[in-house]
Amino acid sequence: MHSRRISFLFPISILCPVEEATGFDSILALEYLFHVGQYPNVNGRKRDLVTRKGKIGNWQDSEILDDPDSDESYYEVVVNRKVLPLVMEAVSKKQEALVD
Repeated sequence: MHSRRISFLFPISILCPVEEATGFDSILALEYLFHVGQYPNVNGRKRDLVTRKGKIGNWQDSEILDDPDSDESYYEVVVNRKVLPLVMEAVSKKQEALVD
């Protein structure tokens, strides 16, 4: 059995308009914390991996409400094809800024 190692590059916080991220028409813009890294696939080629850190809320009357008393978080693998390019573009800009 072979193990695969995920190498995380760095966390990046992005202000992401809800319309771009979800396709829903909204004037909201929310800030999300993403973690971007790479992992080798079965052929040994590096693939990008993006996770988003979210805050656990309370479910009430068919909606999720913020719980200011809770620090609990969760992580999800990002697969949304509208969000991934936004995150990767922000990573490229951050890397360029670090080089300059």
